[in-house]
Amino acid sequence: MHRWFPNAIVLTAGLISLAAFARAEITLEVTANSSEIYIGDAVLLNVTVHGTQSASAPDLSGIANCTAELNGAQRQFTRINGASRQWITYPVALTPTQTGAFVAGPIRIEVDGHVLSDPGPTIHVRGVEAQDWVTLAISASRDSVLVDESFEIELALGLRQLNPPYTDNTPLDPRDPPKLSVPFMNALPSGLAGPDMQTILQQHLVQQQDQPGFAINSFTVNVDPFANMFNFGPMGMGNQMIARFMFPRQTVVDARGSYHVYSMRFTYIAKKEGDYTFGPVEFKGRPIIFVDAAGQITTRPVLAVAPTVIVHVVPPPETGRPPSFVGAIGSNLVATASLDAQTCNVGDPLTLTLTIDGDISLQNLSAPALNRQPELASRFRIYDDTVRTDSRDRGKTYRYTLRPTQAGTYELPPIAVSYYDSRARTYRTVYTDPIPIRANESAQVGGGMILSSATNATTDIAFSRAGEESYPAPITMSPEGAVAMRLMNWRVHGVAGGIGPALLALALTVRGGRRFAQKLAHTRRPRGARKAAAHALAHVARDADPTHRGANLRNALALYLGDRLQVPPQGLTPSDVHHELTKRTEVPAPLATRCCELYERLFLAQFSGDGARPEIDTVDNVRDLLDELDAAFRTADKSSRKRPHTENAA
Repeated sequence: MHRWFPNAIVLTAGLISLAAFARAEITLEVTANSSEIYIGDAVLLNVTVHGTQSASAPDLSGIANCTAELNGAQRQFTRINGASRQWITYPVALTPTQTGAFVAGPIRIEVDGHVLSDPGPTIHVRGVEAQDWVTLAISASRDSVLVDESFEIELALGLRQLNPPYTDNTPLDPRDPPKLSVPFMNALPSGLAGPDMQTILQQHLVQQQDQPGFAINSFTVNVDPFANMFNFGPMGMGNQMIARFMFPRQTVVDARGSYHVYSMRFTYIAKKEGDYTFGPVEFKGRPIIFVDAAGQITTRPVLAVAPTVIVHVVPPPETGRPPSFVGAIGSNLVATASLDAQTCNVGDPLTLTLTIDGDISLQNLSAPALNRQPELASRFRIYDDTVRTDSRDRGKTYRYTLRPTQAGTYELPPIAVSYYDSRARTYRTVYTDPIPIRANESAQVGGGMILSSATNATTDIAFSRAGEESYPAPITMSPEGAVAMRLMNWRVHGVAGGIGPALLALALTVRGGRRFAQKLAHTRRPRGARKAAAHALAHVARDADPTHRGANLRNALALYLGDRLQVPPQGLTPSDVHHELTKRTEVPAPLATRCCELYERLFLAQFSGDGARPEIDTVDNVRDLLDELDAAFRTADKSSRKRPHTENAA
């Protein structure tokens, strides 16, 4: 073999890999939400890899003179006209530390062993002069919220107080109002429900020309020529002038001095996941910094900028999300279930109505997948694809069709419904109440049971006369006259007459035997209850799977109680155990209480998915309880056998 052959194989594999990577059309795109910011402000970069949903986190080590914060990953997939697109986006918040031209790159990212690179956008960073005459800040009540959660954005503008005796005066010249640039007051960001800005501004509009105020964005007012009033309206209508606004103020004293702080608060409700930017807010103007004894004012130009605030609207975390999660987010969820019938045959269709409501969001609420809950699927065939949905004021109602697959008396187990508690920031699961059900065996129809082609319809049946036998009769229509014939054949009729009494005697004998066998089984069943339960406990001890332990322990305890109490063990509920034990005077009350509590824990554990808790409900605990119960029952059995002899002796 030539020496170049292995190298050729490696080269060919590399070319195939590069060709496959090129065919996938995987590209890197880096965009910024702004091309110009102020020092101290953050710019939001979206690092997007098109053509895949699996890529490493971006490498930001090549970006200098800034601080970077990576805010998770957002994976998306669309299909339009049969064509599918997928991509993954990494939001990155960059805060430059120097003024001038800032290059947000290079940014590198690895996909399937290949490195993609983008030089990054160039952003101009403007400097702000250090001063203490004007303070400006934006704050959010929460940095991260869920869908349908509310949050507040507050804009606070502080103006340094004037020298006495003008400390209470607003340090603004009414003839030269400063301008505030507030981007989020112009339009409501898509994906948020927010306040009506026009209504808010109308309430804070300055009516008199000689009063100080702030100009905001490009809002103007129309001068009414017939009245000395101002009407807030769109641009291009009538005589217009800059609108001025004044907001509530309070005096704040800090290390820099005393300030009049004018604040505005806006409440938003998140309706769609994503990152929402508020700011930057800019102050440009000439505030009054001094008033002399003659009342002459001194002003100075000030440029102040409030850094951007980003609020992240995120989905509930994937970590710890239970399979029964229905997409609901809120502080309280209530689930109830009902069946249209509780007695049926195996295979009969039943309608299960599941109602979900409470203090929850309904936008992402979906029907629970009941087939994913093993306790339900083990005894019922559930048709999740035919569920019907009805909306309610505070929730939804789902109607499922299901069929029981096993005969017996048992329960429709509790249905688990999980939601995300927005207050506690954790997943919570609620359960519906179990529903008793009796499923009878289906009737088997054989050919001999078919009487007619249709129910309640007569059928004409023709019989052939061929081979028809004649029977002796007292009257004959033969023209020869009567023929002598014996009316009684003692051999035939004697056997026929004896069959009836023989069958009656046989039936009475079989009935008596059955009663005796039932009475004997009724007597032996309680006596053999402890032995049958011991075999069941031995099976539990040999089972290495802890998730089955709770159900197997309950079955062993139910088997013993069913034999001892002479009730079916399959449909034995905690309420049945409490009812039966309280009737039996031979069981002490403390022992009956312990038994009921243990049975209820084991009964509920089989629906929780966690199994029984080994530190409490172990095999030894159940065995000890059975020994105490059996001792109480055997003592009562001995007393009942001795009582008739005592009465006869008396």
